[in-house]
Amino acid sequence: QRPTPTPTEEVIQTLEPSPSGSPKATKTPTPTPTPVAFQVTAVAAAVAPTSSNTCPTTFNFSGTITTNAAGTVNYKWERSDGASGTSQSLVFDSAGSKTVTASWTLSNDEPPTKWEKLHVLSPNDISSNEATFTLNCP
Repeated sequence: QRPTPTPTEEVIQTLEPSPSGSPKATKTPTPTPTPVAFQVTAVAAAVAPTSSNTCPTTFNFSGTITTNAAGTVNYKWERSDGASGTSQSLVFDSAGSKTVTASWTLSNDEPPTKWEKLHVLSPNDISSNEATFTLNCP
């Protein structure tokens, strides 16, 4: 009689020689797969406008965070001048992507090229590209 696999277990039969020389069946259960750990799988940043010749100008940033499952992501925005925003939390009900935003108003064009990026702190440490922009005050 064949064994009946349970819903979470598959049984593999292997034929091995017995001491009498005839093969005997042994059962090896296949382990239940381990669930995938929650993590951020991608992060990206963009800025609009990418350049301005008017001072002051507000640059608007959008970031996309993508996860592989439900969970909470902690992140912050970081800037080329060394400043960073406070840590924020974002809850995912399932795998997918969500958008976060930030803005930076400038009236000084030194240096003319600056950037802001999205830094995910947990569940895994990962940063976006630097969303670069240029400001040239008249």
